[in-house]
Amino acid sequence: MTGLIVKGATVIFLEGPDPGTLLAMALVDAVRKGDSRSWTSHLEEINLQRTTRPKPLTRQSLAWVYVFVTIGEPEQTRLEPGPFDDELARLIEAIEAERHPHADPTNPAP
Repeated sequence: MTGLIVKGATVIFLEGPDPGTLLAMALVDAVRKGDSRSWTSHLEEINLQRTTRPKPLTRQSLAWVYVFVTIGEPEQTRLEPGPFDDELARLIEAIEAERHPHADPTNPAP
């Protein structure tokens, strides 16, 4: 099973079972911090391995997905993931639309 974790400009494609929200966050944070030791340890513990980006990149090619976005205080604007190439950006937009089907695209705040 191929999965995707996105936080900010960090994108990770992994092969293996869905790690769940907390482990997905720990994985992407370890990568963002450049902590390869923690990253490797987490992967081994949860039976995941890094994999290449599926081609073509479609929602159907991913068994599980985590897209983490941040809202800072006091500002209430949503930070967009990326910047990414067009194909990945469209996929993330589609995933976000799945998660928030009634969101107003002209007002990105949740």
